[in-house]
Amino acid sequence: MHQLVPPGGLAANCFTLCSVTLAGGIISMADSFRTSGIIMAIIYLVVITLITVYTMYMMGVTIRKTNGTLRNFEEMGGGLFGPGWDYFVGFIMASSCLGTAIGYLSAAGSVLSPVLQHSPHTSDFFKSTGGKRVALTLLWAAFLVPVVLPKHVNTIRYVSVFGVCMVVYFVVIIVVHSCTNGLKKGMRGDMVYFTTGNEAIYGLSIFVFGYMCQGITYSVYFEMKPKPCVRQLTVASAISMTVCMVLYILAGLFGYFDFADDTKGSILENFNPYQDVYMMVAYMGMLVKICAAYAMNMIPIRNFLYHCLRWDLETNPYWRHVLLVFRPPLWCWLPDCSSRA
Repeated sequence: MHQLVPPGGLAANCFTLCSVTLAGGIISMADSFRTSGIIMAIIYLVVITLITVYTMYMMGVTIRKTNGTLRNFEEMGGGLFGPGWDYFVGFIMASSCLGTAIGYLSAAGSVLSPVLQHSPHTSDFFKSTGGKRVALTLLWAAFLVPVVLPKHVNTIRYVSVFGVCMVVYFVVIIVVHSCTNGLKKGMRGDMVYFTTGNEAIYGLSIFVFGYMCQGITYSVYFEMKPKPCVRQLTVASAISMTVCMVLYILAGLFGYFDFADDTKGSILENFNPYQDVYMMVAYMGMLVKICAAYAMNMIPIRNFLYHCLRWDLETNPYWRHVLLVFRPPLWCWLPDCSSRA
């Protein structure tokens, strides 16, 4: 495995970028195709993919122009705009990633909810809203926090590889299920190609959320081997974003074909994981994938806290690093943001 995905290599960078991108967005892709329309959704994905690759390239050029002396968003903000801007830029990035983290936890909850709801052995408490939040908190402590503890993204590249493979498996399951259902039931509902109004805007927000990968640009760039290179960053971004776009289109298109107007906000809610073993495997795989994406999404938040405390990532004792990372998961108890009237 070390030979196939060496640390800092092109393959590792592609899997890392795919891992942080493919998470909560893909389980809502079918509903986004329903609200945006098939043709408009594909246009959105193509345009956002191109913009994402371009932003990664521009960030790489900025790092090269500053001779690699500015190693994170805080230092870049202070170096380019002056004193005080380091805290402003860091706060904006940390706030953005905090919102994304809440989205990932909501996605983890959407994975957990059908498993608890359909199980004949689940108590009534864990089927309630409060019980599901307790289960989500335990899930956070047992699975999400441990993958946040490593200081470098290359340390969890194997988790990223496994997570991306499970997303591919999940998409294949959606395609196969859609094809088999289509043969049995035929066309379900009217397929919408374009929509207008608030629903169309909602779909766009999910597509943008599905490409939130810029937060780890500095970590990916400075951990490259044999040396950091803008070209490798651009190539890795182009490959990974193209793969993500194809998986998004397949998941959205065939998920929408499968359930039509009955498509839920999270496509996981359209399945019963206890009816088919292969679907339960997909659920557990998506959970691992969300863990990997959550870990890398927390890097800008960690860097901002390090900058405020004036700690150095490489020299800071590991026990202080652990205390900083392991803080109360208050957002586990926030209302479900994925539900809509």
